[in-house]
Amino acid sequence: MAFSFVRQEPQRGTGHAVQQAQPALAGEGITLILNGDVPLVELATARALVKACGGTRLALLTVALQDPSGYGRIVRGEGEGEGEGESKGAVLGIVEHKDASAAERTITEVYTGMMAAPTAALGRWLARLGNHNAQGEFYLTDIVAFAVQDGVPVATAQPGSPLEVLGVNSPRASSPSWSGTSRRARPRRCSKPACAWPTQRGSTCAASSSAAKTSTSTSAASSRAAWCWPAA
Repeated sequence: MAFSFVRQEPQRGTGHAVQQAQPALAGEGITLILNGDVPLVELATARALVKACGGTRLALLTVALQDPSGYGRIVRGEGEGEGEGESKGAVLGIVEHKDASAAERTITEVYTGMMAAPTAALGRWLARLGNHNAQGEFYLTDIVAFAVQDGVPVATAQPGSPLEVLGVNSPRASSPSWSGTSRRARPRRCSKPACAWPTQRGSTCAASSSAAKTSTSTSAASSRAAWCWPAA
């Protein structure tokens, strides 16, 4: 398999980054967009995202966090959503945290930064991006609204665990020991009041035990109340 690398200079946002790579993409097919600083995403999750796209839909990888601070919020309408097992309204767009209203910041479903899109449609949407926002950047998330305007369904898929979408934002988080620990520390179902799921034998709730595995990552702290890690 041949690989091509494209440098983004200057760095003017996520949409601008994909714009730099767009000329190297094939004219048809599906483009899968992943985050370079999210190393724990599983192959099954990537495949689920491509399947959700199916070559005709824009597919977003989303996750629900108790504390979604800093993440783009998934804005939905009324009625049935596009996605396996979903009963929520259809996705209408993504609002970045700094541009979100007080009401939008209460939304707990967030965009992870990963998506799959029909390549031809992606090229058209990238050409329509603007930078009229609080950051003055070209947001890749703006293409969701373009898809809705063009009548292209927007589907969602979810990772097997919130751990898969943790970002590497510190020297500790990039170390092999942290990566190995994060892979082994799969979330368990827990019955503690602060947690959302019933316990499996042999696990300890991270919300109630100082012995549980935790991460210094802000994202890990955000999801601790909803997921539990086995004790060391």
